[in-house]
Amino acid sequence: MTRTKETTYGVKEIAKLFPSLMKIKRKSLREKVAAVWNEAITTGCGGKGWTFAELRAVKFTLLAGDIDMKFVEHLNSCALQCIAIADVLKRAFRSNIPIQRDYLIAGALLADAGKPPLDRVDHFPSRRLRGLRHRQVSGQARREEIILIR
Repeated sequence: MTRTKETTYGVKEIAKLFPSLMKIKRKSLREKVAAVWNEAITTGCGGKGWTFAELRAVKFTLLAGDIDMKFVEHLNSCALQCIAIADVLKRAFRSNIPIQRDYLIAGALLADAGKPPLDRVDHFPSRRLRGLRHRQVSGQARREEIILIR
């Protein structure tokens, strides 16, 4: 996918990066998660945006040594882990305690949504991809994500 200023990615496009998005049953929540990722992808890198190929190529961390895992793979793994945990909790509690599966999946998919806009290591200066580091995301950005989900 190439980026243009007019590009808007909907649920179907974002699900190509994050297939677990389609496991969110509540359509409005699925759309809100996709909207957060659309903004992160299209406004990242000082407004230049990211391509899907660039996001798929970025390592998920520089802090844990040379781990062969990419950013998108990391988020997909987190979402799958949350789905598995929800299934275990449902069996363990025998439905006596409500498990908000949709929120678990959404939370996993949005956990690092602030990274692309904030962390593009000057941003492929020689087209060499580097990993993303956790930074303190501004309170305003996180508040906006939380408000958007509700």
